[in-house]
Amino acid sequence: MSSQPVRWLHLSDFHIGKDDYAGRKMFSYIHAHVEQKLAGGFVPDLVFVTGDLANEGQEAEYLEFWLEFVEPLQQIIGHGIETRTFVVPGNHDVDRGRNQAFSREEIAAPSNRYFDPTAEGLKSRQILLPRFEEFARSDQTATRGGFEAEAGGFGRILEISGVTIGLAGINTAWLSKDNTDERKLTPGKALLEHAFVALKNAQLRIVLGHHPLEWLLPAEQKPIKSLLGQHKALYLHGHLHDAWVEPTFGGGHQFLAIQAGAAFQAREGEKWRNGLVWGEANLGAEEIRLQPQHWVSEQQAWVIITDAFHEFQRDGDWWVYPVPGSKSACSLKKSPITSVPAQPPKGWSIITVEELKRYNVALEKDAAVRFFDGAVPTWQVALSNTVPRRQIVGTLAARFWEAETSGRTTLMLLLGAGCEGKTTAML
Repeated sequence: MSSQPVRWLHLSDFHIGKDDYAGRKMFSYIHAHVEQKLAGGFVPDLVFVTGDLANEGQEAEYLEFWLEFVEPLQQIIGHGIETRTFVVPGNHDVDRGRNQAFSREEIAAPSNRYFDPTAEGLKSRQILLPRFEEFARSDQTATRGGFEAEAGGFGRILEISGVTIGLAGINTAWLSKDNTDERKLTPGKALLEHAFVALKNAQLRIVLGHHPLEWLLPAEQKPIKSLLGQHKALYLHGHLHDAWVEPTFGGGHQFLAIQAGAAFQAREGEKWRNGLVWGEANLGAEEIRLQPQHWVSEQQAWVIITDAFHEFQRDGDWWVYPVPGSKSACSLKKSPITSVPAQPPKGWSIITVEELKRYNVALEKDAAVRFFDGAVPTWQVALSNTVPRRQIVGTLAARFWEAETSGRTTLMLLLGAGCEGKTTAML
């Protein structure tokens, strides 16, 4: 097995047309960052853009994307990267003004054949394809035309650094219609299955989509996760504008879902951060290494995002995961559960009692005023001896101690109206 890593740059969610000046400035920041990476010896073999190239699916937006961002990027990287640049559409690549009157439920019904990789399926998809016309027309990649063909996507084999890489591109935005897309989408399970056929002999399989799998129709999630698991794939996507990675099981096998932050979603100084993810696969070492970065306006520099991926997987400036299907990944199943540190869901953290005790002090006046004016509570506020305890706090604490000593799993649900103080009580 080759010990030479295969490297990539994962970008997503450019939203070209949302803010012309600030968007173009971000182009220059990304270009300069790539030059810096190249100077440090990290040369990407692949460039992935997982959807939302445009903001409203218009021709001018794509012209700007390809002419002002992609072509200069390819010139900077060189090494024939233009043949190894891949894009898939997202919900903002839909021209919502075209063919609006379709039923998601009818198209996604199991009895219908809209997403069959056949001539009949392609004919049925003609109601959807015009909505992606400008995306398809502008596509400058080697897989151009795949989404308008019977395959409804692409499957491609590449030889890089002695490794056979299988790349599949899917369209999770087929049924994107409005701002209520969540749990109403599908890339077409049959189309994904068809793409995997082309990747049969690949040593590493990478699937590009736009939406996280949780945004798919509930009935589609398990079959598609099973396909990704059985093919031991990496699933690269965007959409949620924040970097995240999650080892996931489907069909009894592990795959890795990797989410990139938005390349552009806000101007400097706004609370949202613009970011990207560098990655590499070393099959000899059975490792996937990832590095999320974002643009920090205060420093006018790209900075590693230390809170995007779990600290347990961190190795210096990189986060390391086993290659799906490798011995390293399989060994996780055989280890006693107590040997693997708990990884809480994103947005949660594990805090010890000793860490909490330091908050049991008086609040500063400004913090107290902000709290009583409706600010989101923090540990510092909720545990301060300035804020009087309510009866519900004692009740919750008693339940937690009971669960701690009972030896069984306990689920507690705290109900209350908005802004009634549930978060403060829980903290």
